[in-house]
Amino acid sequence: MLVETIGLWYRILVARYGEEAGMPREGVGA
Repeated sequence: MLVETIGLWYRILVARYGEEAGMPREGVGA
């Protein structure tokens, strides 16, 4: 589904840029 694809890419982006932006890495390695 499209929603699952967006969710997957969201997790990847947060995992890569989350720390730099100071965002909480929810659902990634938690």
